[in-house]
Amino acid sequence: MTRVKVGADEWLVADAGKTKLMTDGLSGCVAIALSKDDKIALAHVYSDCSQKNGNWGAYEAALDKALEKSGFGGADGANAFVVYSDLSDRWLAGKIEDWLERKGFDPEGAIAPGCAIGQADGRLDFSLKSERTKAEYLHGYRTSADAGDEVQRSTLSDSAVAAQTTTVLADRDERKQASSSSAVPDLRLAETEHPMHEVYNQILAKIPKELVNCEDDDDKPFASEAKQLASALTVEYMKHGGHAAIGKVGVGGPESNRALFLATDPPEASGHGMSVELAKADPERYPQLERQMGREAMALYPEYAAQKTSSPGQNLAQGNSAPLHQ
Repeated sequence: MTRVKVGADEWLVADAGKTKLMTDGLSGCVAIALSKDDKIALAHVYSDCSQKNGNWGAYEAALDKALEKSGFGGADGANAFVVYSDLSDRWLAGKIEDWLERKGFDPEGAIAPGCAIGQADGRLDFSLKSERTKAEYLHGYRTSADAGDEVQRSTLSDSAVAAQTTTVLADRDERKQASSSSAVPDLRLAETEHPMHEVYNQILAKIPKELVNCEDDDDKPFASEAKQLASALTVEYMKHGGHAAIGKVGVGGPESNRALFLATDPPEASGHGMSVELAKADPERYPQLERQMGREAMALYPEYAAQKTSSPGQNLAQGNSAPLHQ
């Protein structure tokens, strides 16, 4: 059976007997999964649809159009699921549940960072992303860009994008070989060979687990959202000198532009200069961020190492994760 991953603001329809649809990265986003007879549909409604942006009307019209195009022929006998992971804000999930009910569906809500829908032995096979199944969301799938006639695609906004291609990229040795002719080695900060890996780990440990949809701190090294944010904050730390002890990491800023801030002791930036927009945590919208940050950190490293040699022993983790400027 072919597995096809749904990207942000995509609505895909497929034959349940031949295809399984899946999506993840539901950090503020909401998934809609539908099943009726031999047909399945899965949508990934991006978190840009928000009360703050006042754009539910446009999304509702796009959802109406996508549902009609899907050809479900009514809600009778259909299964409907609404999946989300941000427990602090159910506005979007609530809007979608209300919309489904108006269409005659009886949606079932679920909390998870991702989900998949298909059929097994002629029966509905709906599952939530978990520690046991997370590998399925990393490799071996197709996207709307290469699935061909196996899926019917609708978009919910002009920003709709196909899902990121397999996140388990080429073998690490192949990537190193491919970058051997480059001035900057192609290493991610999450890889132990990266010279800034230790600092990256200190920052990763300070990110609140709830912010990156992790039940335990031990899950953070495997969470895409956590790796994206920690990588970007590591580069910010290096740009601001990278010599003071790593202190607290917390969320702050206005509601319209929430960000993750890194504080050091003593402060290395004016105010809270070391920050990363929370939107950068989304690997669907920023599929190359982790790789780019790894390369940028490598480019910055020679100067960082030279300065560190003149002031050794200062990069020590301190403090606990805590909110900053709520």
